[in-house]
Amino acid sequence: MKAYHSPFKVYPTSWDKKNASNLKKDWEIRYTYFCDDYPQGKIIRFKGMNHCKSLSEKQDHTRMLMDNEIQALSKGFNCRILQN
Repeated sequence: MKAYHSPFKVYPTSWDKKNASNLKKDWEIRYTYFCDDYPQGKIIRFKGMNHCKSLSEKQDHTRMLMDNEIQALSKGFNCRILQN
């Protein structure tokens, strides 16, 4: 089975809107990673944008984190790392 992943989901779901109430919420990015070791999928969750002080900074940082994760996946992210 070739490794692949589901589309990314960001919580809160309206993270890319100019909604000031989202600034107070705890943000996270999720996707499901599928490979031979996890044929049913392994849910991957990560944060890293919650330290940002402004909404635009949080949104920019979220985009950057997703881009970095996509690059890591395209370079051959190995699901065996998840077993640790």
